[in-house]
Amino acid sequence: MKSKERSSHTSSEHPSTKWRLSRKIGVIAAVFLIAGLGGYWTVYRAQFLRAERAFANGNLAKANHWFQKASRWEWKKSHSTFGLARVASREGDVDQAKRLLVVAENLGYSPAAIASQRNLLQLQSGAGISPDTRIDPRKQLTQAEVDRQQAYIIGLSVLGNYEQAIEVADAWIDQSLDRPEPYWLKAQLLSEHGDDKAARPLFEQALAINPDFLPAISGLARTLNVLEQRSEAKLQYESVISRLGDFVDLGDLSAVGADMLLQARLEKAKIQLDMGETDPVITDLEQLVQEVPMNFATRFLLATEYAKQNKSGKIIEVIEPILPKFPDDISLNYLMATAESERGNLARSTELMDKYLNGRAQLDQLTRLEFEGRNQPPDPNLYTAIAQGYLRYKWDEAEPWLERALQLDPNSPVILAGIAEFYKKLGDQAQYRRYATAAQRLAESGFRG
Repeated sequence: MKSKERSSHTSSEHPSTKWRLSRKIGVIAAVFLIAGLGGYWTVYRAQFLRAERAFANGNLAKANHWFQKASRWEWKKSHSTFGLARVASREGDVDQAKRLLVVAENLGYSPAAIASQRNLLQLQSGAGISPDTRIDPRKQLTQAEVDRQQAYIIGLSVLGNYEQAIEVADAWIDQSLDRPEPYWLKAQLLSEHGDDKAARPLFEQALAINPDFLPAISGLARTLNVLEQRSEAKLQYESVISRLGDFVDLGDLSAVGADMLLQARLEKAKIQLDMGETDPVITDLEQLVQEVPMNFATRFLLATEYAKQNKSGKIIEVIEPILPKFPDDISLNYLMATAESERGNLARSTELMDKYLNGRAQLDQLTRLEFEGRNQPPDPNLYTAIAQGYLRYKWDEAEPWLERALQLDPNSPVILAGIAEFYKKLGDQAQYRRYATAAQRLAESGFRG
């Protein structure tokens, strides 16, 4: 009888015990779920903040890296996708920015922010430039307003409105002493127009405000190099390389930050050559050719060093892959003709030397045009014709003529397309995209300059 009672008592308690156990398991699971979600959010937020900080520092490659990381943890991915669109916009990759904005919009990101970013894309290509598009710099600017003010100044410079761009930058400096962007933008404008002596203290002021502001580091490196402050320039280029190296794959020159990293490595190599550090530089250039197979500047610099060492076979090996892209370039044809002659390939050498001599004759004709133009009123068509000749036969000397033409006719799609081609050959993808977009916009509007 007692045994039955115990059995009955045990069976009557079993459902309650089971329920309490289930409840405990549920509570524990909920705690783990909340903790997991909290950790998930913490990781996303940390990566997103890293991206925002890198963007504010102008390190677009690093910002791109962390926005991509953050997108793996964000539930809807709208914020990180919008961040990637801002990076593409700042980089001048209009098509990519537009695609990412559509994705962010479809994911539910703020329509007002999307519209503002699309407007910014137009501004930096020179579209919609008017006084009422300026931001009042007297108030504390948000990052979005900083982006807009920067795009406005870039748009003015793309259209050749140099003095107005300087004026806007000056007004921004007067009212926003704690931001690096206006100092950097004015310095960049001065440097691009040949006044590196005036640009230097502005770059330095930008870095005094924010030592991590990468565009100012890169700009200062170039300015110091122009001013022949080689050792100081080398240090700044090394700073650029160290800040980008972990985030940029030079195998894809369209990648964010690739053009800045490539330029820093090339300019550092040139400085080292001036300092007599030939052997390590040749090794670095050979590695760079492997990383960036079709870059003109890298191969030409390496071939020039091989020529000093009478390595004709190496010259041909380095130049031949890019010769179809630059068939009329006199520098390449001369190096190749000399190398083929040293190897005893006289027929090929004669063919290349004829192309070199033809190019030289064309450049001599351009020189005559330059001389005749000195006694004539400034003519953008003449300057454009001279620039296009240089782009074909000696492209690295085309820039001053393109700049002169642009100052006289800032709305010419032909001139803007020429500038885009110059930057494409230089390997500066951001500037290439910016000017190509502006040229396309003007051409589509029916404007012919």
